[in-house]
Amino acid sequence: MSEAFTYVGKSLPRLDGREKVTGAAHYTADLVLPRMLHGWLLRSPYPHARIKRIDSSKAEAFPGVMAVLHHDNVLERVYPPETRPAEQTRFSFSAFDVTNPPPGTLGHSGKYQAVREQVLFPNEVTHVGDVVAAVAAETAEAAEQALALIEVEYEELPAVFDSEEALTDRVLVNTWLKTNVVRVVEVKVGPVEEMLSQAAMTVSGRFRTQKQKQCQLERTCALADVDTAGKITLHAPTQMPHAVRRILADVFRLPMSKVRVVTPNIGGAFGKNIGMSAEPYTVALALAARRPVQVVYQRDEDFIGSESRHPVIMDITLAFAADGTLLCIKANSLLDAGGYATQSGEVTQVHGGYLIRLYKSKSIHYQGTAVLTNTPVSGGYRGYGAPQALFALEQLIDIAAAKLGMDAMELRRKIALKVGDIDPPTRRPVVCSGLEECMDRGAASIGWAQKRGKGRQGRRRRGIGMVIEVSISGTGGLAGFQEKGTAIVKLTEDGSVNITCGATDLGTGVKTAIAQICAELLQVPPDKIDVSFGDTDASPFDIGSHGNRTLFVPGLAVREAALELCKKLTDYAAKMLECDPAKVVLKDGRLHVGSDRSLSISEVVNHGHFNNLEFIAVGVAPVANAAGFGAQFAEVEVDTETGEVQVLRVVSAHDVGRAINPMIVAGQIEGGVFHGLAQALAEEMVVDRQTGQPLNPNFMDYKFLTAADVPNFEAILVQPVDPNGPFGVKGVAQNSTSMAPAAIANAVADAIGAHIHELPITPERVLAALRAAKS
Repeated sequence: MSEAFTYVGKSLPRLDGREKVTGAAHYTADLVLPRMLHGWLLRSPYPHARIKRIDSSKAEAFPGVMAVLHHDNVLERVYPPETRPAEQTRFSFSAFDVTNPPPGTLGHSGKYQAVREQVLFPNEVTHVGDVVAAVAAETAEAAEQALALIEVEYEELPAVFDSEEALTDRVLVNTWLKTNVVRVVEVKVGPVEEMLSQAAMTVSGRFRTQKQKQCQLERTCALADVDTAGKITLHAPTQMPHAVRRILADVFRLPMSKVRVVTPNIGGAFGKNIGMSAEPYTVALALAARRPVQVVYQRDEDFIGSESRHPVIMDITLAFAADGTLLCIKANSLLDAGGYATQSGEVTQVHGGYLIRLYKSKSIHYQGTAVLTNTPVSGGYRGYGAPQALFALEQLIDIAAAKLGMDAMELRRKIALKVGDIDPPTRRPVVCSGLEECMDRGAASIGWAQKRGKGRQGRRRRGIGMVIEVSISGTGGLAGFQEKGTAIVKLTEDGSVNITCGATDLGTGVKTAIAQICAELLQVPPDKIDVSFGDTDASPFDIGSHGNRTLFVPGLAVREAALELCKKLTDYAAKMLECDPAKVVLKDGRLHVGSDRSLSISEVVNHGHFNNLEFIAVGVAPVANAAGFGAQFAEVEVDTETGEVQVLRVVSAHDVGRAINPMIVAGQIEGGVFHGLAQALAEEMVVDRQTGQPLNPNFMDYKFLTAADVPNFEAILVQPVDPNGPFGVKGVAQNSTSMAPAAIANAVADAIGAHIHELPITPERVLAALRAAKS
C-alpha cells in the first residue's frame, strides 16, 4: 500500500469525543435498571484478624434490606465442599491466568508458591478494608444504615506491615498460608561473579519506591442483574471482560454461557481494573436478592478496597569495563503485594524485564521476590513495574557515566539495545528502533549540551536529567503470559462498518484509531464505522486492555478481518463487473475497474446479501511484539533552602512506530508524563506502621498534582515503521509514565550534585541529600 494514506496518520477528532465532553456518555454508575437495589460492603477495621462471631439479624430485619451476605451464609453455597476441597476454597480475583514458564526464560526458578488467592467473604481478614459482609437494600441510605447494624466480633492477630520483616516469616500475613513469600522470579545469564571480578568500576545502590493510587475519576463500581433463567449480566468498567467472565463463572459454579460481562464507558483505569474488586460481591448480592444490584464505592473504599502500585525495594549493582562496556547487571527486588497476591507474580516478572532488557550486558542476575504484608492490596498500575525499575537503573547509569568520565547520554547510546539485538524477555530480535532519533531530538529541544551540569550556582539551582526506555507492545512472546486478540468486522447494506472487539477502550482514544485502521483498508470514512468493545456475548475473545496492547493487538485483529473483507469485496465485484479480480481497485468507498466502471461498496454488499454471501470476517491477531523506545528529558529548579523542586520543562520523545492518530498519541504521552511526575514528587499512599490504617485514603489528604502543576511540555513523535504492528504501530500509553520519575530524579541530581534514592522526592529528602553531600 502507498505511504500516502487517506485516514492513517491523520489527527482526526475522537469518535466518542462529543458524547464525553457534553456529558451524554453513560458510565456504570449512571446505569439504572428497574427494581435496582443498592449494595454496600462492610470492611474490616483491623489489618489481621479472625472473625469469631458475626450477627446480621438486625441488618436483615432493617426496612428495605433484601440481602445480607457474609462468611457464615455464603461460603458453602459459593464453594461447595463436595466439589472443592477445603484447601482449595480460595479464588483469585486477578484476571491473568499465567502458566509456569520453562526454566531459563524470564520466569521462575522453581522457588515460589503460586499464591494468588482472595476470598469472597473470608473468616480471616488480611488488611484494613478487607470485605467482611455485604448488604443490598432498596436505597443506598438503607444499605448504609443496615451495614452499621451488623455485629462482628474479631480476634486480632499479629500483623506485619514492612516487606523486609514479612520476608522473615516471623509473622504470617495469612495463617492459612505457610509463608509470606508468594513469588520468586530468578534470571541468571552468563558468568556473573567472573564479570564482577573483572570490572574496572562498579556502581551500587538501594532504592525505594512508594505505594501509589491510580486516582482515576470514576470510582470502583459494578451493576449485576440475574434473569429468570439464572443468567448473570454484569456491567463494570473492567479492563478484561472475558477474563472476568471466566472468573465469575468459576466462583459461582456456572457455565460461562450463563455469565455476560458488559463494559460501558470507562472513566480512567490505569491498571486498577485489570483485577476485580466490586464485581464478585455485586454478583453475589444479585444472586441472593434475585434483583439487580449496583455497588458504587466511596472514595475511601476505592483507596483501600482496590489495587494500587507495588512499593519496591531494589538493591542493584552495575559493573563496567573501562571503556563503558556493561559487564554485569545484578539486581534484587522486593515487592510488597499487600494482603493478597493477585498480580504480584506477574508484576515481579515484568519489573525484572525492565531491569535487564534495556542495556546489553555480558551477565545478568535478577531475583525478584513478592511478599504479602497486612496492607491494602497491590496490583496493576500504569507501567506495571517499569517506573520502579527505571527509577533505580537510570540513576545508576548517570552515576556510572560520571565515574567513567562519559556524558550520560553517550553511555546510554553505547550500551542500549539496538536493531539486531535479541530482546531478553521476548527472545525476539529488535527489528526497528527510533531510540537514536529520540535521544538526538529530545536533547536538542531541552538544550542538553548547553545546560547539563551547569546550573549548580546560587540558592535556586537548575538541572537537566534524562532517561531512556524500551517497552513491550502487548505480552506476545513474554514467557508465561497469554496473548490473544480477535475482532469481528462486518459490512452493512449501506456500506458502513461495524467492528466488535473483545478488549475495552479505557478512554485512550483507541476506538478512533481502530476505526482509522479499518477505514484505510476498506476505504470507508471513520465516521461511518462503529466500534464496540467489551461485551462478552457479542464480541470474540480478547485477553484484555493492558500492557500497551490495546491498539497493537486488536489493531492487528481488525487488520486481518478488514483484509479478508477487501478480498471478498474485490472478488465479488469482479463477478458483477465480469473482470479479473486483480484489476479491481478499492478506493474512496467504491470498487473501480479502469476509469469508467465502478460499483459502490453498498451496491456490492446488497447484491451479495441476496446471493448467499455475508460480508463479515473474524480477524485473529498473529502473536507479535514490537519494541517501543523512548527518551525523556526534564529540566528542574531546586530551592536549596526549602528543598522544593519545580519542574520547568519536560520533553518526551517516543518511538511510536507509525502514529495512527498523532493528536491522540501526543495526548497519551502528555497524560503519562503527568502521571509519572506525580509519582516522582508528590503521591504516596501512607499506611500507619503500628495499626495498618491507611492515613490518607481520600482526595483531601492524598497529595496528587493538579492542572496548576503541569510544566512546559513537548511530545516528540519518532515514527520508524515496525513490520510487526498494524501499519507499523507500536504501543506507547505507558512509556512516558515509566520514564518520568527517573528523569526528574536525574535532573534533581544534576542540580544539587546528589542522588535521591527514595520516592517521592520530597523537600525533606532533597535537604537530607544536600546535607549528606556536604558532609
